[in-house]
Amino acid sequence: TGTLDAVARALDADGMTTAKTSDTLEALRQNTRNYVVWLDAPGPKDACGQATMEPDTDRNPDTNRSNFGGKVAIVFRQRSGFCNSTAVRHEIAHTLGALREGAPNAIDGAHCGDAYEDTMCVGDAPRVGPTPFEGSFDYGNDDYRSPPGGPPLGWWTVDQSRFLCADVACNVPSPAEARLRLRTSVVRRADGWALDARVTGAGRALLTISCRPRRGETVRTVRRRRVSPPSRLRMRVRCFLQPRSVVRPG
Repeated sequence: TGTLDAVARALDADGMTTAKTSDTLEALRQNTRNYVVWLDAPGPKDACGQATMEPDTDRNPDTNRSNFGGKVAIVFRQRSGFCNSTAVRHEIAHTLGALREGAPNAIDGAHCGDAYEDTMCVGDAPRVGPTPFEGSFDYGNDDYRSPPGGPPLGWWTVDQSRFLCADVACNVPSPAEARLRLRTSVVRRADGWALDARVTGAGRALLTISCRPRRGETVRTVRRRRVSPPSRLRMRVRCFLQPRSVVRPG
């Protein structure tokens, strides 16, 4: 998992908090977003993607670890481009908890073996077609997604996930939720200022830290960071007077 771990560390450093296996449920609840990274760099041999997955079978959406954010999915390069949309869908499904060991067609605790056309099945699974070009999402609805309108399966299934919308309207934040907000705390240290900034809202944001000018000086920008809210950044800055922070869409 060296590549996956390195990407997670890079996300953390850029203010996008990722989940750790040691996190408590209370800590996981602070994470409201998962991340998909198209990695423009060498990846593991013969792999199209990799993702964080929690081995949690609990059907309670308030306590299942798969139902909180901070998970990471990676799509690797393939020749001159990237692996296709099936790889993206496959890795995102892992972050949502697909699929569990003990499912009827599970073969390795993370994939199925009943249909080649299934997004989560291995490449040597039998072909069951015809299916649409993009394939099936749980062929037979018996491994990681409960049957629509039918009885739920007896373990965690992705249709319970807070990250899947019942319709397109639920994927649009309200104006109040989308508005960028910045909260900062600043503490004087011997080597400068310790700044803790929290950005909430939707979309990309540009956080700018600048030094308040003394008489006769001009404003000096010391840091600019692009973040995806909700984000938290801790940093040290060197200013004579207390620094100020501004966030705007970016």
